[in-house]
Amino acid sequence: MYGFLFSHFSFNKELATLYFKQSFPLVLQYLLSIVAWLQFYILIENTGERPLAISNVMRNVF
Repeated sequence: MYGFLFSHFSFNKELATLYFKQSFPLVLQYLLSIVAWLQFYILIENTGERPLAISNVMRNVF
């Protein structure tokens, strides 16, 4: 059933390597931003509920 639809697709190692090399900086930047927000929330969490709520609102605004 699916053999007909995907019969002309094959794995191209050179193309996959090119995709990985081009997307790796974006993935790294995304992971860095997630870690930075996580660290920020861990620091804010200890100060109280109101500052945490304010920081959540500000993150949604930006």
